[in-house]
Amino acid sequence: NGVLLAALLFAGKILDRGAVELSLLAAAAFCLLSSAVYTFNDLLDRENDRQHPLKKDRPLASGRLSVMSALIFMLLLTVDGLVLSWQLNPLFLSVALSFLILNILYSLVLKNIVIVDVMSIAFSFVLRAFAGAVAIGVPASKWMLINTLLLALFLGFGKRRHELLLLEDGAVSHRRILGRYSSYL
Repeated sequence: NGVLLAALLFAGKILDRGAVELSLLAAAAFCLLSSAVYTFNDLLDRENDRQHPLKKDRPLASGRLSVMSALIFMLLLTVDGLVLSWQLNPLFLSVALSFLILNILYSLVLKNIVIVDVMSIAFSFVLRAFAGAVAIGVPASKWMLINTLLLALFLGFGKRRHELLLLEDGAVSHRRILGRYSSYL
């Protein structure tokens, strides 16, 4: 969520106290919303995560956190993130809602479509960068958005490759979509 702060740099407002405060509030709102989304995704993936060498120790996968506790936690994070987003400004709230909807769709459907899965993740970073500009009331730099997209795509495809190499034959049992990827791709 630090990418929300990029607009400060690209707009030359890094020393503007008001803009810095708004950016930090925006980043906090997205931290709340991201945490809600990660909780939702971990709820959905807890069975598969139990098969993963690293993810098996996550609170839901390991059983240290109950499903009900996770649902309550997720709801509180979502409400707090949306209230904070609304307090920043209505356009910021609409970007935050777009981010939330995209990530819910990712968790439910998009993560199972080859290439679209990584594109969805990358676009969620572009929304973060755009939200940072909206929070401080400046136009979003095209270069900032393009670089955010390209870096997120690079990292996303690199993560898929790493999962293939780490999990080897067990990759598909952890994440079905990995059967559609190759380390070469």
